[in-house]
Amino acid sequence: MPPAPKHPPSYEDLHALHRYFVWAGEMETQLLRIFMRGKEKRTVVVLRRVMKSIAAMQWPPKSKIDGLRVFLYLSYWYAALHVVVEGWKQLHLHDPDVDRLLESPNTYLLKKYRDGVFHYQRRYYDERFLRFIREGADVAEWVSDLHWKIGDAILEHVHQAREQTPH
Repeated sequence: MPPAPKHPPSYEDLHALHRYFVWAGEMETQLLRIFMRGKEKRTVVVLRRVMKSIAAMQWPPKSKIDGLRVFLYLSYWYAALHVVVEGWKQLHLHDPDVDRLLESPNTYLLKKYRDGVFHYQRRYYDERFLRFIREGADVAEWVSDLHWKIGDAILEHVHQAREQTPH
């Protein structure tokens, strides 16, 4: 990681980071839309169910195209969320809740998951996916908390930078 900058991140830096958060959020939204056709709309409950099936290497269901979409949106959401984490760290941003979440070993496992998404893997259930799901601590809760807390913190930083930017 580069040394801490002498000046706080600019509005443009933060606005760009927010774009990555919005992209990650759209993947989460698409994931939940699949489940909204049914009864479940809560992110953590959906994640637990999907990750349990993936961990057992029983996802996607063989007969359902939605199963493929769930794995796609889940994986792209996680990968995009890690890009947000990278930007957060590169901009040397801080927030007590986000910093606490990023201290988790899940952060490293999320990075490996992202690597598995964006680099070709010969195995459908690559270890990068399975390790995050199987070895991560309370992954469903952690990833959902991280997503929303980092998003809120980025917005706060964006608003502060906007107020300090000459118009």
